[in-house]
Formats: sequence, C-alpha cells, structure tokens
Amino acid sequence: MNTQKIFLSTLFFALFFSINAQIKTNEFTKSLKEINVIVFDLSGNTTINTSQSDKIEIISKLSVKGKVMGLKYPEKRPLFETEFRQSNDTIFVKTPPIFKYKIIGINTYSEKVSNLITVPYNKKILIQTADTLIVKNSLSVLKVKNANLLELDSIQKSELKTLLCKVDGKLLVNGKQKSNSYEIYGTGSEKYILNSKKIILTIK
Repeated sequence: MNTQKIFLSTLFFALFFSINAQIKTNEFTKSLKEINVIVFDLSGNTTINTSQSDKIEIISKLSVKGKVMGLKYPEKRPLFETEFRQSNDTIFVKTPPIFKYKIIGINTYSEKVSNLITVPYNKKILIQTADTLIVKNSLSVLKVKNANLLELDSIQKSELKTLLCKVDGKLLVNGKQKSNSYEIYGTGSEKYILNSKKIILTIK
C-alpha cells in the first residue's frame, strides 16, 4: 500500500464528524416600492402569504441532522442566506439551497429547508423552480414554470381572469381529480399560469 493510500485510510478511520439536529434561521427584508415583478428560485418547502406592506419578507430555516465518518468537502457549509439582484423593475430572489457535501466515507448527514415568504398582493410573481410550494392567499399574477408539488388554498373564482394548469402527474381541484390540462376564464383580474408535477387547488 503506497503512502497516499495509507494517509487516506488513516484519515478515514480517524475523522468522525457528528452533527446533531440543529436549526439555523436567515431573515431577508427588502422594500419593493420600485419593483413590479418578483422572480423566485425556491428550495425545500415554501409557503407564500400576502400582506398590505410594500416589501418582501423571507424567513428561511435550515434543519440539519446526521453525521459524516470519513472525508468531506468543503470543510464548512456555505453561508445559509438569501441571494437577490435587481434589474429595472424586477427583483430576482433565490432562497438558500439545500447543500450536500462531497464525501468519502459513511454519510447520514441531511438537510431540510423551509421558507415563509410574505409579498404584496399586487406584485407579479414568477416561480422559476420550486420543490413544495403552498400559496395561502390570492395573488394578482402568479406564474409557476416548474415545481414538484404546488398547492393553492384560496383562489376566488369571482376574481379570476385566467387559470391555466398543466401537470405531469395529478391535478386535484376541490378534492376532485381533473385532466392534465385545466382552464378557467372569468371576468376578474387575477391570472394564474401553473406548471407542476402535482397541483392541488381550492377554488371558492
């Protein structure tokens, strides 16, 4: 066995990284007075609410558990924080992603990320990617390009102008399964264009 193999074997048996269940929180707030469009890339489980304030608020929580026996790279987890950039009247927001170490050894390390987002009702919301997304209130414009699970709890049929849904899997509307493409047109002002593997809608 050469020197390098001996060195790696020694490190493997000598190093033991134990990570007990722990929670880290990141808070992000920004005024939206000059913003009309918010573009999101979302991680983990996300809930969106609306408010009367003219700002965006995000509370992200990271739950970590498990352990690593052996070598891991990098040595420390990247910062758990929300990223954003602004272009004209549009803000691009990326919630903290779920992180995975590169590991040689035994690994039971895992992360869960949850986000609670509050936005003004009158902003246009574009979701580029999402894992699990729950929208608790009505929005003036919501477009979801890609999600694993999308749930809208409070769509008001009288407020709808357009509702277009496409799913790869199951679409449930008020508990009843619909076809993979579903459309509603009305005389209201709200617009929803939704693409997801699974969609659950509650329409009142």
